[in-house]
Amino acid sequence: MRILTHSVMADHQVPEGFPEHAGRYHALRAMIQTDFPKISLENAAPVSDDILRLAHTQDHIDSMKTDSYIMIDGDTALSPASYDAACHAVGAAIAACDCVLSGQSNTAFALTRPPGHHASSEKAEGFCLFNTVFIAARNIVKNYPDTKVLIMDFDVHHGNGTEALLETYLDEGGENIAYASVHQEGIYPGTGYKQNRFIYNCPLLSGSGSADFRDSITYDIIPFAEKFAPDIILYSAGFDGHRDDPLAGLNYSHEDYAWIVDALSSISRKQVSILEGGYNLEALAISAHHHLKALANLS
Repeated sequence: MRILTHSVMADHQVPEGFPEHAGRYHALRAMIQTDFPKISLENAAPVSDDILRLAHTQDHIDSMKTDSYIMIDGDTALSPASYDAACHAVGAAIAACDCVLSGQSNTAFALTRPPGHHASSEKAEGFCLFNTVFIAARNIVKNYPDTKVLIMDFDVHHGNGTEALLETYLDEGGENIAYASVHQEGIYPGTGYKQNRFIYNCPLLSGSGSADFRDSITYDIIPFAEKFAPDIILYSAGFDGHRDDPLAGLNYSHEDYAWIVDALSSISRKQVSILEGGYNLEALAISAHHHLKALANLS
């Protein structure tokens, strides 16, 4: 397993009391250095605007560049370092994918912030500036045109930005990216019900736990994924479905985040995980530990 990151991501500043803060990055970095001492944290390079335009308009990209501290909405903040942090996040995800597709490793993890799956082509929202996972997927099909990519989103919140970007890609004739999500219904962003050949959503009721999550993967997501037959799986890896997370109401366990890696290995052993949510620092670190251990075991 390879791990891609960059310390500049901690420089993305948000107001005091924000759930998505640099402490999340530091907690995971410390966990990895303690629990996975043989795996190096590799620095990723930032991407250019050309890469960001795989998902976003130039106007949106330019609006993320600022010398000020700005609130885009009640959940989404910009600081002078935010654009650079987000460009490094996308760079880490792309580098992680390249490690796997070039045969250097079966699996990789991109330790990134800010998260990305709520960002659409022209809008930052929900802590997200650029849609990291979708840009990584588009970069794969651009550089490896015969490769099919499944984005598997297990964040407690539906990835509305990813789904919207995928729909645009499909409308333009693309067929090499699919999206699946298991998330809590009835909370932000209020989307996540569509099902078709390339999109499969499994909304769960508040209070749902491990059995519901695993049943959704086993009986809904895996049959969908088998039909699509991806060559690589990209996780939008949100750990906020954990029972101790403060932002929502699902009751997953630490072990569920390892279980999904093993469950989907029958679909593809090439897997890249890209950090999204997770806001209880202790639960985040322990859940990510289980997830990374499972990824390492596939390498």
